[in-house]
Amino acid sequence: MDDDLIWKALSDPSRRRIIELLHAQPRRTGDLAACFEVTRFAVMKHLDLLVEAGLVSVERRGRERWNRLALERLTPTVAGWLAQFAVGTEAEQGNLPGAVEAMAIEAAVEIDLPRRRAYQLFVEQAENWWPREGEGRVRLEAATGGWLYLDRGPGRPQMIWAVIGDARAPAAVELIGACGQKGVESARTRLAFEKAGKGRTVVHLRTDALVTLDQGGRERYRSFWRRLLTDAFATYADSQTTPGDADLDIEDDEHGEAQAGSTGWRRAVNDDA
Repeated sequence: MDDDLIWKALSDPSRRRIIELLHAQPRRTGDLAACFEVTRFAVMKHLDLLVEAGLVSVERRGRERWNRLALERLTPTVAGWLAQFAVGTEAEQGNLPGAVEAMAIEAAVEIDLPRRRAYQLFVEQAENWWPREGEGRVRLEAATGGWLYLDRGPGRPQMIWAVIGDARAPAAVELIGACGQKGVESARTRLAFEKAGKGRTVVHLRTDALVTLDQGGRERYRSFWRRLLTDAFATYADSQTTPGDADLDIEDDEHGEAQAGSTGWRRAVNDDA
């Protein structure tokens, strides 16, 4: 499946609105067209692109064309993105703005822990290092379809920040969602954990997002990921070295996983607009 085509399909507000409508139930083309002020032909063109991207499937019933989300044909990444509509996002409420722009961020940081230990700290102890405001504990359910969320305690609603699109211990975890950042309408963030010499790990980050941010907002969004990797996660990871970490590094080697050479990074973060 072509991810670039998927993101092109999701970049248009009318196509996102179609996905919202189909998330509730399959609909006839005429019923979808009635929800828009544009012509039926324009809606059909949007549907054709969604079908081409693999997000929507079509069934003919006589002369009627029924459209539904093609969840069984989607990658875990896209299925996770669509799952946001079920956990109270702005998209579900029909509040997505019309003007959005694509944004990409790349970053990396090296820490002095084996990657298995680094991965464990990232997914199992997020409550100890993930930046947050106000009360609550950050939880990360490291399994496809799990949630990254703020648990605000009994009797209070959980604040869902992202859906887990993929989790492959100890190599990578993928977050589908804005991670609590305003002005980010949808985002896919992949963190890859790579061995970088004995007992060291480089964490690579790549975020692809659709945003309604001005230049200052974009800088704040980049800064969010910079603080998360260096000021938060890497600093916490440095404080968690234990005698058993060497065994985790050996365990990686015994599983035949390739060991990368030294990257030369240390608290170095690089990003692009």
